[in-house]
Amino acid sequence: MVKHLACFILLFLLVTSPAQARRAEDVTIEDVDFDGNGAITLTDFLLFGKAYLTGNFFYDLDGSSVVDFPDFVIFSGFFGKKVVEDLNVSLINNELVQVPAGTFVMGTSRGLVPDGPPHTVYLDEFWIDKYEVTNAQFLKLLNDRNRNTKKVSRTAPWQTDEDLAYQNAINRNLDVAGNPIMKLQTLDAEIQILYDVLAGLGQGRGPNKRDFGKTLQDEYVTKAPYLVNRPVKYITWYGAKAYCEWRGGRLPTEAEWEKAARGTDERHYPWGDTPATPAKANLGMFVGRTTDVGIRPEGVSPYGVHDMSGNVWEWCEDWFDFTYYQTGPKENPTGAETGLMRVLRGGSWKFSDLADTTTRWFDAPFLTDNKVGFRCARGF
Repeated sequence: MVKHLACFILLFLLVTSPAQARRAEDVTIEDVDFDGNGAITLTDFLLFGKAYLTGNFFYDLDGSSVVDFPDFVIFSGFFGKKVVEDLNVSLINNELVQVPAGTFVMGTSRGLVPDGPPHTVYLDEFWIDKYEVTNAQFLKLLNDRNRNTKKVSRTAPWQTDEDLAYQNAINRNLDVAGNPIMKLQTLDAEIQILYDVLAGLGQGRGPNKRDFGKTLQDEYVTKAPYLVNRPVKYITWYGAKAYCEWRGGRLPTEAEWEKAARGTDERHYPWGDTPATPAKANLGMFVGRTTDVGIRPEGVSPYGVHDMSGNVWEWCEDWFDFTYYQTGPKENPTGAETGLMRVLRGGSWKFSDLADTTTRWFDAPFLTDNKVGFRCARGF
């Protein structure tokens, strides 16, 4: 038991420890599509040139804290290439899938220590999102000006319209308790505050209002139109909970998530027991980034739920408890009463393991990265 626990802690530290620098091979063509027009063109070159020898993190492709020649070498490798052939994307509408009441076997004896022991659990009927929540869907929350967030008005003559727009947009990135909803200041951010990227040729890529020139607007948008159907990422647990409740639902419990993923036949993956392939799941660096939700019908769960293995980790409602399977109730379990970490399930595009139906993972509710998203659920 002690040996297994030590191995689990070591694996957690290896997976969650921050990288010291972004590797060149991790940069994708989407990262250098600075103007979001679907191709790497002269405009992107001019934007990169304007940021040269600055610390602008959007153009610091290798994570060295300065935009320099190694970044230019990375950028030049993509110059002249197309990101997508067609910018016109049809939005995917999420829908709820019914999971009937009944028992199923939760947990496994062949996984990490917290993943077992196997035990029979009864769940009432519930509904769960067919797809992970997308960028386009999450934008509706961020742009809802009727949410209970603090609205800023001009209190000093030197405040500009851009000052107010920026602060009001930032305030909508908080839940009602003031917790952050999503992380915005990242190289591969797919959602950002709207501004004219060409004004000043790239001066609007920093976190502070002064970096945005005079074109900032009080609105969130996707960085590029081809990103609308990607699963939203960089979402905190607070943000996932806020969105689901705003939509009239809730986060799934860990037990609900597992039943929706594996059904009642104790399968190892949502599609069965055969190994993952690119046609079934986006994981293990098959692609190297998130992909549109719902494009792998071979990987659906027994109830027709998509992307429950890979693409992004998914937040659950529960507090994480290492021994919860040994002490928790066997009927409609909802997790520990309190804790420090919230449960994550399903694995991500980054790793080839941890993406089965029974692996339990966790993180602090205020932390997130480019591998973390969610889906919603509701009771009958």
